Amino acid sequence: RGAHIVRAVLADLIARHGLGAAKQVVFSGTSAGGIGTLVNADAVVAALPWAAVRSLADSGWFVGNPPFGTPNSSTVFTCPATAGVATGIAYWKPAEPADCLAFANASTAYQCFFGPTLRPFLTSRIYTMQYLFDAAQETFDQALPPWSAAAFEYIEATAASLVASFGATQGVFSPACFLH
Repeated sequence: RGAHIVRAVLADLIARHGLGAAKQVVFSGTSAGGIGTLVNADAVVAALPWAAVRSLADSGWFVGNPPFGTPNSSTVFTCPATAGVATGIAYWKPAEPADCLAFANASTAYQCFFGPTLRPFLTSRIYTMQYLFDAAQETFDQALPPWSAAAFEYIEATAASLVASFGATQGVFSPACFLH
C-alpha cells in the first residue's frame, strides 16, 4: 500500500506541482517514514530519471534484535518491531522492496523492512541518520525505564549491533543520543 501511495504522490507532484522540471530531489522520511524511504528509494529514483535523487532515512534503520523484556504486543508502542512488521506484512501485502522480498521466504520477509537486511538489495544512494541509542527501538524491545544494569548492557549491545549493521554503508550519521 505504501508503494502505491508513493507512486500516486509522485504522479500528482509531477502533474500539478512542477516535479517534472526538478533537477534535484530529496526523498525523506522519519521513523516509519524512514523505513518507507529505505523501502521505496529505488522506485523513486526510477520514477524520476531526469533528476538527481538523494534519499534520507531518518530514524528508520532498525535492527531486528530479540527483545530485552517479555514481548507485549498489546499496543503499537510496546510491540517488538520484528513482531509488528511481521504482523503488518499480512495487511500491507507489500510489493516493495521487490528484490529483497523475492529473496526472503514467508517467515523472514519482515526482515526486508530492517536496514541491515534491506541495504544490500538497494542500488540508490541513501543517507542514513540513526540515533545510536534509539528510544523507539529500545521501547519496542522492552528496554524501558527504570533501567537495570542488565537493561543498560542490552542497550549498549543494541548500539553495537546497530554500528555493525552499517557495515560499508556510506552516508551514515549516528549520534550517541537517546532520542528518536
